[in-house]
Amino acid sequence: MNKNICSRRAISKPQKPFAVTVWRLIVTGLLVSAVVYLTLPISKHAGAASQPAYSKLSLSVGGSPTAAKIGDLDGDGRNDIAVVDLQGSLQLFFGNGAGSFDRISLDGLAPSSSNALDLDIGDLNGDGRNDIAVAFSSQTGAVSVLFNQGDRAFGAPVNYNTCSFSKGVAIGDLDQDGDNDLADISQCNEAGILLNNGQGGFAFNNAYGNGYASRSIALADFNRDGFKDIAYLNNGSGGNSNVTVLLNNGMRALAPPSSIGCGIILMT
Repeated sequence: MNKNICSRRAISKPQKPFAVTVWRLIVTGLLVSAVVYLTLPISKHAGAASQPAYSKLSLSVGGSPTAAKIGDLDGDGRNDIAVVDLQGSLQLFFGNGAGSFDRISLDGLAPSSSNALDLDIGDLNGDGRNDIAVAFSSQTGAVSVLFNQGDRAFGAPVNYNTCSFSKGVAIGDLDQDGDNDLADISQCNEAGILLNNGQGGFAFNNAYGNGYASRSIALADFNRDGFKDIAYLNNGSGGNSNVTVLLNNGMRALAPPSSIGCGIILMT
């Protein structure tokens, strides 16, 4: 009997360290889980706390502003703000790099009894300075070009006619000749193209597209062929609004339209 008892003890002795090891693993796992559980919310809160806060700065732009664009207008490497209003006044806010701005007002950009509705910023005469183009609404429709003369001064507007009541303007190289051209959208519901002669003079090329209550025009390469395409908004009634896209065929022309679903008309 003693031998049997001793053999039982001999067999049972190795089981105690194994049981202790398992128990320690379980306890360690629970402690790690608890630490992770408690740490995650703290990390989230710490991340949220590290997000930058924003301070408000109000810049007076007068009555009935219609559009604003951002760009370096005085060549100091800092972003400035240009705002146009219905009356044809242009408010320029030159950033000093510390969050404050110097304001210059330019009045009388648009002819009397017309409304200035949009603007864009870009170098239009190849002198390395950003100029300003303003779309205004009149019986003939027009885009005004203001050349940057340096020292925060701009020349008198030079007007170009397209169609009646221009509602938007965009700057970009449409014919890939190295200088920026102009595209506007008007009450004719077509995109009017003004091609640059390389010296800051523009000639009307053609009008493309069709739509209704068209406005707000932008340029981008949509099919990766290296040519700037055109998109503008059509404001339809009854929720029937869409975007017209004009694909540039690279031959100083835009192809005829074909329609696809999802409320978008593509020029292919």
